[in-house]
Amino acid sequence: MKYTFLVVLLLVLFQQDILAQNDFNNTESSTTFGAGLGQIHLEADPQIENLLEMHTQYNQRNIKVRGLRVQILQNTDRERVTKEKTKFLRLYPDINIYESYDQPFFQLRVGDFENRFDAYRIYQMLKPDFTGAFIVPDMVKVSEL
Repeated sequence: MKYTFLVVLLLVLFQQDILAQNDFNNTESSTTFGAGLGQIHLEADPQIENLLEMHTQYNQRNIKVRGLRVQILQNTDRERVTKEKTKFLRLYPDINIYESYDQPFFQLRVGDFENRFDAYRIYQMLKPDFTGAFIVPDMVKVSEL
């Protein structure tokens, strides 16, 4: 029984043609890994490779790291959040603002900071106009730092 299992296993491992992939058309791209015995040949649609490349480029542009933002408002009333956002954009057009919804609250957060010192400086600047502001940890884009 052991020898039968061993013979079957060796036949499977050293088989020349594996019938798992058929050559349907010539538009498929192929890649070969390894050399000689133990070679792996992959065939894939070129559109899949294009999607993978687009995904890789997107992830390289949008890397997020732990950072800080100043939260200027958290409220359940969307109209109030919109008014505060308009007020902020009018007063500070050069600072990035982010509106998010974490049920049941809408949140307005501003800035992209990698350290508390920078966040505190903006916090002090915003405090007279937005009395409820405070510094919160958040994921920030590296490109915005």
